[in-house]
Amino acid sequence: MKQKLYPLLIALAALAISASAAAQTSYKLWVAGTQVTSANAKDITAAIGNPAIATGTITYNAATQTLTLNNAKITTSRNRGIECEIPTTIRLEGTSTVTVTGVYSGITFTRPGIITGPGSLDVTSSDQIAVFHRGTSLIIRDCNLTASGLWGIGGNSGYASETLAIENASVKAFGREASLDGVNSLTLTGCAINSPASAAFDASKKA
Repeated sequence: MKQKLYPLLIALAALAISASAAAQTSYKLWVAGTQVTSANAKDITAAIGNPAIATGTITYNAATQTLTLNNAKITTSRNRGIECEIPTTIRLEGTSTVTVTGVYSGITFTRPGIITGPGSLDVTSSDQIAVFHRGTSLIIRDCNLTASGLWGIGGNSGYASETLAIENASVKAFGREASLDGVNSLTLTGCAINSPASAAFDASKKA
């Protein structure tokens, strides 16, 4: 009887694991190299499992496609800080930071992206672009954003889809090559470029 029971228990365990895996949904969204899933969306910090890489509260709402950073600190040298291959709104609560060393961007959007408040975010990439909207649009709204890197904020080559809109937000962009680059168009609502005094967006240069 025992000889027959053991294979049955193993089969049932395998079935339970298979059912659990099938029920989990993976999203094309990564935080410090950890993919966001339906299983870890309520506590992505715990899923990362390393306080040297992520602290604070990081959650994802699939229904609204919103990644919320609540006093979060993301630090990595092996991956992009945040990588969004689906339309994503990054909601800021409190004060958060994304710090990347090496040739990785701080935040990358390849589908339409929104960064919104009411909080603030400081994004730094040592050797790449801090906030990269590659082939897609980006809206920065109702928040405080600082982006520092080899480039501050920008697209790939200023393609028609690589538009940037800043709405009622305070944005500081710093870049050793350029603070703003590869942007097809810049729209400002409720704000203006005020530093340096002579700075202006040049559509012909996409910068």
